[in-house]
Amino acid sequence: MAPEPGWYPTSVLYRQYCACLQKDVRPLGYRRVSELLAELENLGLAASRAGSKGRRGYGREYRLAVPPQVVGTSCFPKFWEQLEKEKEGRLGMISEYEFQARDADLSEEERGRWRASAGHARRWWKEFVGV
Repeated sequence: MAPEPGWYPTSVLYRQYCACLQKDVRPLGYRRVSELLAELENLGLAASRAGSKGRRGYGREYRLAVPPQVVGTSCFPKFWEQLEKEKEGRLGMISEYEFQARDADLSEEERGRWRASAGHARRWWKEFVGV
């Protein structure tokens, strides 16, 4: 299976789930999370596909079958609202950094620092959302 945008292996989803838990909470087992993902597929909220990973055996990949906004606003309204605000702030920050990086009045070194800041903010956001 070649990686495609929007499709995530069970192992990635499991690691993201574990990262979301508080330190004093015992995570569900990998097998139980796999069962829950299969249940989400049965409910029509997720789609999956199976494929060979060569020597590493077979694996499943999942993606949402509905827009993330539907799940977020229905299941986790306060969290989703906070996430949307954080995203808006981060994207605004990245835009500002990229704008500063194009400023012709700045030295190449200063523009490089603004570009590096934009890259750092993009990586932080990607790490924050876990994909």
